[in-house]
Amino acid sequence: MPVVNLPIHLLTERIGHPVEADALVEHLQHLGCDVEGYDKLDRYRCRTCGAIHEVTGKEKAPVQCDECGADYREDPGRQEAIDPIEVIRMELLPVRPDIFDPGGLARALRNYLEVDLTPPAYEVTPSGYTVKVDPAMADAASFRPFIACCVVRGLTLDDTRVKVVMKLQENLHWALGRDRKFASIGVYDLSRVRGTALRYRPVAPEEMTFVPLGFDLEGPGMTPLQVLEGHPKGQAFSHLLKDHTRYPLLEDAGGGVLAMPPIINSEQTRVHLATTDFFIDVTGLNERLVCKALNIISTSFAEMSPGVRIQTVEIQYADRTVALPDFTRERMELDPAATASLIGVDLSVDEVKSLLLRMGHVVKDGTEGKLLVLIPPYRNDILHEVDLMEDVAIAYGFHNVEPRLVPTLTVGGARLVEDTSSAVRRVLAGLGFLETISLPITSPELCFDALRRPRDRTLAMELANPIHDESGVALDMLRTDLLPGLLNCLARYRGGELPQKIFEVSDVTHLDPDAETGTREIRRAGVVSIGTRAGFAEARSLADALLREMGWTCKAVAGDLPQYLPGRSARIFAAGRGEEVPVGHFGEIHPEVLETFGLGYPVAALEVDVAPLSP
Repeated sequence: MPVVNLPIHLLTERIGHPVEADALVEHLQHLGCDVEGYDKLDRYRCRTCGAIHEVTGKEKAPVQCDECGADYREDPGRQEAIDPIEVIRMELLPVRPDIFDPGGLARALRNYLEVDLTPPAYEVTPSGYTVKVDPAMADAASFRPFIACCVVRGLTLDDTRVKVVMKLQENLHWALGRDRKFASIGVYDLSRVRGTALRYRPVAPEEMTFVPLGFDLEGPGMTPLQVLEGHPKGQAFSHLLKDHTRYPLLEDAGGGVLAMPPIINSEQTRVHLATTDFFIDVTGLNERLVCKALNIISTSFAEMSPGVRIQTVEIQYADRTVALPDFTRERMELDPAATASLIGVDLSVDEVKSLLLRMGHVVKDGTEGKLLVLIPPYRNDILHEVDLMEDVAIAYGFHNVEPRLVPTLTVGGARLVEDTSSAVRRVLAGLGFLETISLPITSPELCFDALRRPRDRTLAMELANPIHDESGVALDMLRTDLLPGLLNCLARYRGGELPQKIFEVSDVTHLDPDAETGTREIRRAGVVSIGTRAGFAEARSLADALLREMGWTCKAVAGDLPQYLPGRSARIFAAGRGEEVPVGHFGEIHPEVLETFGLGYPVAALEVDVAPLSP
């Protein structure tokens, strides 16, 4: 996990209560933070873009600016040393981006340590600023449709606070934005924004120019395409816009560029030490994350210094207008009895209320003995009642839970299907086959079309959010058979020495409306052999050998399966124990299937259910 350096003087100042060094580390660990300890950092400021770089005493001064790319080796004067700082170093807790900075962490500690149990509340007033969103931002050609903005006034900066602001942006990009993909943040000097009516629109790659952050404001500027190709941040994040033919742009009323999200801000609106009023935007693909990121950064600014004021900005979409940030607390009910039972500690209703207050929640009486919990607007991790139960456990302290043995002890063992699967693997390995493992996700083209089978949507489980393979095909279903994956494996290694004999013992998934989850998993064994002598006879002998070793007799009944040559396939029944059980099929693969996979030699194949082969 990334490590954050939190200035000790800012943290203790905002807690408002002295906390001994060792006790602070212990409290942070109880909250779930992995603390590395205290350190003194040397600091250097980039004279080009104002970025501040921190290094430990064992490290050398940076040779290049991570923000603007300035090379200090060519011109050492572009960097200056500033006062060192004492910090506490800890790994970021990904589920709690609201405690990534001294203000947010101090807010959490004030409640947790009961220094101040007043639930944090933030008043907002209208700023008069608006952002009109071009409907084209929702088009595939320029898709980055959501934006959230606010104005923050009255924050006095120094070198330490500038670094805190920059690191908070960077860390929120990592935790919430998934490296800027789902949400990216821009912070601007409000005094340099012209007018109050801003626009968020797409532009062509060469449509206009602006001066990106860290470049000479009097220079010629760069087009959006040049930014992607020539600016360090453009090169680092150009993949986020690689499928776009038009790029996002945030402009002020005078046509001045604030930023090209999610890549870079403009030099025109760069924040300076003299900046006291800020315009903040968050753009992205996920509206909930965009709004949560704005809530976190705006409230962190407010926590950074007393007297800071937050103001809303109207976001004008084609079909609606919203004023953000919205600090309305989400409401969720919590069962105190279920909470105590899950944690394993006897807690009264009043104790559960008190513990929730220590985590920053507002608690009221709910219905049917439950509690109505109002969740802070900057908390992104409370999605389910269980998350509130976890908060209660954290406030109580996992270290305070008395460990005890469970009342009933049992001895674990493998499921029967696992033992049978292991036996099948041993048999197939003994017959000279190598085991492979393939992905459980596939596509209708591979699972059905490639095997000459009709698409059966009553059998296949479709995925709501598919990924794509290297050729761009959407992998939008779970496999229903192992044979397509095995043939695809042979295709990847065609040209190798023959014969090639591989197998896989894994689960396939079928839709089943009678099952609790609507699906059922079936353990299968799939086997393929490619070579000049591969054919029906080899497949039949393989089926006979496998069932014999598993204690069954193989009964083959002629079948006409589309993936096999006509007349050279059969269905398999396991016989010899009083009844005949259908277990699978075997045969010689059809030439059209071979051609689809690019295979130039005959292939013998077998696929059977494992569970019926159990002893």
